[in-house]
Amino acid sequence: MTTESISTLLRHIESLSELALSYQNYNSKDSLDAVVHKLEVIGVCAGDHNMLGFQDVCFLLEDLLLETPNGSVYKATQQQQLLSWIELAKNYINQANDANAEKVLNIFKVDCWTTSLLETDTNFMKEILLKSGAA
Repeated sequence: MTTESISTLLRHIESLSELALSYQNYNSKDSLDAVVHKLEVIGVCAGDHNMLGFQDVCFLLEDLLLETPNGSVYKATQQQQLLSWIELAKNYINQANDANAEKVLNIFKVDCWTTSLLETDTNFMKEILLKSGAA
């Protein structure tokens, strides 16, 4: 991955951070829509830079956020997890190694989603993250 593509992804992730804070503070549908849209943009950008594993992670996170019913008791946990995930995603973009790939996927292991992933699913996603991160 080039320095330019890393920089582009990091800029998008930084703007996601601002949107995620807004979503946590206001908990509105508009702020959720903005977060989801930015995850879509980041996923597409990752795919454009041959980071297909990270693209999949972004799209899955987007889907899980949208699947949570309004007023769900899980929302606050999801919002906090999203803020933590953003920092982990930055670390992964800067250095795509085993430890950072694992940390990026830990968000899916937290009991705050309407759909849970099996350990085999996260292991498979980790393999894809490591393959695409090395490209």
